[in-house]
Amino acid sequence: MEYSIYRMVFQHGVHFGRTTLESSEMSFQADRLFSALCMEALSEGETTFSRLVAWAKNGELLLSDAFPYRGKEYFLPKPMARRDDLAQAGHSKMIDLKMRKKYKKLAYVPFRVFPHFMKKNFRLEELGNQVFGKYETKTSVFLGDGADAMPYRIGGFCFSQGLEGQGDCGLYVLTGTETREQKNLLDNLMDMLALSGIGGRRSSGLGRFEVYHADLPKEILACLRGEHSLYMTLSVALPKDEELEHAMTGARYLLSKRSGFIASERYADEFHRKKDIYAFQAGSCFKTRFQGQVADVSQKGGRHPVYRYLQPLFVGLDQ
Repeated sequence: MEYSIYRMVFQHGVHFGRTTLESSEMSFQADRLFSALCMEALSEGETTFSRLVAWAKNGELLLSDAFPYRGKEYFLPKPMARRDDLAQAGHSKMIDLKMRKKYKKLAYVPFRVFPHFMKKNFRLEELGNQVFGKYETKTSVFLGDGADAMPYRIGGFCFSQGLEGQGDCGLYVLTGTETREQKNLLDNLMDMLALSGIGGRRSSGLGRFEVYHADLPKEILACLRGEHSLYMTLSVALPKDEELEHAMTGARYLLSKRSGFIASERYADEFHRKKDIYAFQAGSCFKTRFQGQVADVSQKGGRHPVYRYLQPLFVGLDQ
């Protein structure tokens, strides 16, 4: 499998909703990206859409969640693997409380440190600044027919540009493809998605981006390939029923509820919610790999299936 990086440069901020319009996340998960790519593929025709779904189901197309970058520095989620104490990160057992709190709040690990994260040859200071921008809330006004103006607040995240001379910040996704045909289609769909935007409030210009290709560091490529004693998923993922028991042995994980509304206008004459499903968050660690699934989360009465991408993109952890 060939792996690639897509850098996403957002000029006008993003809105990745939490539970209310006023709140927003900094990044998004692989299932959201896959849904957005499916919508772009449908605009190219049923054949393109069917190919995309079939490749994902067969494990020939892999997507990661979106993670932050700063300049040429890329970040991965902190592994959820067990660590007895910060001595494993190059500190003595008599580490002070301040450093323990810093480690607990740590969300990401830089590429350059990641291959050694489970070893003892780096210090927490090497993990760098993890501020990539700032959350903002703006007030807009809804003008209904004959009704009073109704103000409401919209939350968003704006990525820093040239933060402290360290380079611009944004998001990137890792992808894996088996053939040149698959890679070409993914390139085309990402270019289309850049113009459409991803997330909410796209009519306001939020979520639109410029997309660039970047080189994958050899150290990370080695972690993506080969056999390892421990694996971390870089995407929201859920094993198939027959894989679940084996995958859970020795696993360390957090679960995330995946839900939302069906965006397709062809699905039904009114809005429908997708079936709720719980999946492992990126950063969850497993002793054995599994394929995962592309689940149909449509409700009764819809005109076509609705898919949620829950395939893992695994990276090996050297211990």
